[in-house]
Amino acid sequence: MSESSTNPEQWDDGYEILFNSVPCYVTVIDRDFRIVRANDAFHDSFGYAPNIHCYEVYKHRDTKCRGCPAEKTFGDSKIHRSNQVGVGKKGQKIYYTVRTSALKDVRRNLTHVIEISNDVTPLRKLEERVRQAERLGAVGQTVAGLAHSIKNILMGLEGGKYIVSLGLEKNNKEMINQGWEMLERNFDKTTSLVKDFLSFSKGRLPRLEIVDPGKLVMEIVDLYKEVASRSSIELAPEIDDGVRSAPLDPSGIHTCLTNLVSNALDACLASDKKGTKVTIRVKEKKGVLIFQVEDNGSGIDYEIKKKIFTTFFTTKGGGGTGLGLLTTRKIIEEHGGTISVVSQSGKGARFEMHFPRKRLLELYRQSTRNSKGQPANSK
Repeated sequence: MSESSTNPEQWDDGYEILFNSVPCYVTVIDRDFRIVRANDAFHDSFGYAPNIHCYEVYKHRDTKCRGCPAEKTFGDSKIHRSNQVGVGKKGQKIYYTVRTSALKDVRRNLTHVIEISNDVTPLRKLEERVRQAERLGAVGQTVAGLAHSIKNILMGLEGGKYIVSLGLEKNNKEMINQGWEMLERNFDKTTSLVKDFLSFSKGRLPRLEIVDPGKLVMEIVDLYKEVASRSSIELAPEIDDGVRSAPLDPSGIHTCLTNLVSNALDACLASDKKGTKVTIRVKEKKGVLIFQVEDNGSGIDYEIKKKIFTTFFTTKGGGGTGLGLLTTRKIIEEHGGTISVVSQSGKGARFEMHFPRKRLLELYRQSTRNSKGQPANSK
């Protein structure tokens, strides 16, 4: 093929060898979406398919694929790319990336589209194995964290039981009261752990309704203003005038704000500063609804910040289950949002929840269809 030749037949043979030797799928499709040419790699994976619709061969479908890149190229003559999942001749799933390009005749009329596809199935299988390993790792972390939390609570219950028993034996009312307080405190921890774990383990779509974000903020302020006042912490809302109502799960957002404000108040108490303040802010920027909980308390150092959204991590020692921020992140992600933190040790912290309105509206339409008994993926 590298030799110079003026023989057209030799050139045709060379092009045919090249067409069939490239290590990817190559097909030529006409305007009826029928495959008029296909190389050996395509035949090996999908079978021989002369003059059959591409969607029948690639996908075993009866109708054209939604968002078909070949259709787009026929429409605008431009190159289009797409990630697809096909069905091989043995019924196996084939993941491939496809690139379509226009083929024109001598009059520059677009007559066919060439599709060049790369099989990425091995890569997808590797990604799936990595995800499975991560899931197993997460299960292991969860079990280990849960066992550690339960062990700590059991130790507290055993200690309380021992003191109560000793107080009864010695007829010491003070010891009985002390032991009983320990039992109550650790019973409350058990209840909190179970509730947090159940909340975290629930996999569901948020129950969205149109709500006023500012009212959600004021509910949290009303809930914590007495606690903050007793601790000499200023609790202040900041609600931008331009914030409009949005589809949110009020119960879920309430849980997120509760967790963040509770942590912020604890950080202020731990700082030993005067004039500590917690601000709950809601604003909107470029189509994104933003909630912020900011404090000027003890802050978070770099190493802790890296672990702050991981399973069972807590800065409260025996006073926390480690599921609060993990549950918060889960609820936010169920809304299609993200959470981030900006903090330095000794200089306070600012947690931000970002909710793109476009994604919230998509979820709201989906939940509305579901409530009417339609499938979630109905058109």
